Amino acid sequence: MGIKRYVANADTTITDATKLDMLTRATGSNMGQADSIEIFKIYDHFFTGSVEKSRALVKFPIADITADRTAKIIPASGSVSFYLRLFNAEHPFTLPRDYTIEAVPVSRDWSEGEGLDMDEYQDIDNACWTSASNSATWTTPGGDVFSDIEAVFNFTSGTENFESNVTPFVEQWIAGTKQNFGFLLKLSGSYETNTTTYFTKKFYARSSEYLLKRPIIEARWDSSMCDDRGDFFCSSSIASGADNLNVLYYYNFVRGQLKNLPGLSNNMLQVRVFDQRTNGLEILTTPHSPITGGLSETAGVYTASIALNTTASTVYDRWFSGSNVFFTGAIEVRQQGTYGGYNVTPRNIVNITNLKDSYYTHEKARFRVFSRQMPRVTNVYTVASNEVQADIIRDLFFKLTRTIDNEEVIAYGTGSNLHTKCSYDVSGSYFDLDLDFLHPGFMYSLRFALKKPDAASYEELPETFRFRVHEKDWE
Repeated sequence: MGIKRYVANADTTITDATKLDMLTRATGSNMGQADSIEIFKIYDHFFTGSVEKSRALVKFPIADITADRTAKIIPASGSVSFYLRLFNAEHPFTLPRDYTIEAVPVSRDWSEGEGLDMDEYQDIDNACWTSASNSATWTTPGGDVFSDIEAVFNFTSGTENFESNVTPFVEQWIAGTKQNFGFLLKLSGSYETNTTTYFTKKFYARSSEYLLKRPIIEARWDSSMCDDRGDFFCSSSIASGADNLNVLYYYNFVRGQLKNLPGLSNNMLQVRVFDQRTNGLEILTTPHSPITGGLSETAGVYTASIALNTTASTVYDRWFSGSNVFFTGAIEVRQQGTYGGYNVTPRNIVNITNLKDSYYTHEKARFRVFSRQMPRVTNVYTVASNEVQADIIRDLFFKLTRTIDNEEVIAYGTGSNLHTKCSYDVSGSYFDLDLDFLHPGFMYSLRFALKKPDAASYEELPETFRFRVHEKDWE
């Protein structure tokens, strides 16, 4: 699973709205401990032509993101995208429509404060409209920001969640080219200065009891490992160069743990293909032989891309460095082919073979997804073998919902990041899921979707798989 979530570690609302006495502005008020944050603009309320505004400040633990990058939990810059996500909080007041909210990086440090009152503005603390902290005032009332970049989101019905790609901000914070003081969220541009009232938009704050609704920065990346050993095709003139490539993996386990091979130069090794497991004749790979393989982002896992033109039904790949052969594998070779008609897609069925009834929040679970085609497409090997073989689905994606209310916890990541794409190997598909961000005590549902043959749309499969999550109750 190429998803990692970082919950806000500070947030508050600041405002210059009038108090209930209709005489004074609430510029010193603070709402740092409230369970929601609020953004609005009120026109013509205090006096004719008056404008009253509310903005929100949100800060995130960038040190945690930096540490995770160092530990290779998230990829290097350029291979991961970061999204700012805030979740709509329902309320009984008027909800505006057709407006835009922007998130701009703050240029001065600020304090969250202890205020709770979002109605009468009686809690006086910092940060507020005029001050960033007890020791610093805003240069510009309402918050000091960098003006070079911003993230925006358009609200049509008003009930939408805020979601915007903030990768440039986060990468600058990680690199230290800008200090991390979080985001200021406000109505963008003329929406904050025109003669229209936008009252009021609320999001859940970090103190909300709803764990899945707290403000987050979500890291997304394609973490799938696509091992073609179980779906290996020989080269064919009906396929382009890239489609003739097969990606192979070698997993170096030492006493049950993945370990890097010792003594390799730059973690590189080589791969040759033969017609027999031992000795035999070498089958030349394209574009040259041997193929150079290297260490993937996962320790102890090596990968190489191979194109092979052969009539053999079984070949053997040898991974070596110098005179040391580390691994010899077997590959069943399939021939590329065409079909007589367009509508050739069989019904795909899936099953999670290792699904448990329940998990704990501290677990990182690996779900093994076995897939079959119905009607079954057979070849000489599958007819002669008693072993049930998985049919590899190359573009399989998962989503996760909370069962009781169908709340979408993780949506299908079929966009540019492919962050819910399943890995696959000779045994079928699989994916890893960190369960620490899930609300314990609830049941969750997994569904799957695959890319259709037109490569432009997706089909959701009907099977649903449920499990419950419990909180760790021991040390």
